[in-house]
Amino acid sequence: MQDTAVLLHLTAGGDEKAFEQLFIRHKDRVYEIALLYTESGFLAEEILQDIFVQVWQKRVELPSIENFSSWLFILTRNRCFNVVRDIARASSNKKAMVQSLPETGTEPADARLLFSEAEKLVLQAMEQLTPAQRQAFELFKLKGLSREETARQMGISPNTVKVHLLQGMRSIR
Repeated sequence: MQDTAVLLHLTAGGDEKAFEQLFIRHKDRVYEIALLYTESGFLAEEILQDIFVQVWQKRVELPSIENFSSWLFILTRNRCFNVVRDIARASSNKKAMVQSLPETGTEPADARLLFSEAEKLVLQAMEQLTPAQRQAFELFKLKGLSREETARQMGISPNTVKVHLLQGMRSIR
């Protein structure tokens, strides 16, 4: 295994094998530092790649670096700070944009779509119910009638309504 200083000189000259050795030797430490600062495996991986792209781009400067590990640590730490700052800024900007939107009185398109999908699922689930279970569910859950009112409309006892609802919920699950 070659000395780091030799690998730095070889990498500065464009030796990709030497660069690969530097990468193999330091990638785990860079990843650990990035993970520590970002708390995200995805971001740590992105930062790891960014750092070594930057090392390659600055390869002619490598021989003048006295302590490569420290230099790499500082480079990684600064990149993490920038990423975390950018994410915080983007999050803050999104919140500001949402807060600045005018009140329209209408639901956002996404909410309407989710409601529509949920409604379809409920209707599909109701198709699995017996006619008595479906009627009890519609009156009690959808129309908001009490168990007694549902029982009167169906001509059955409130306990029977309860049984229909419980059995219906079990069959839907």
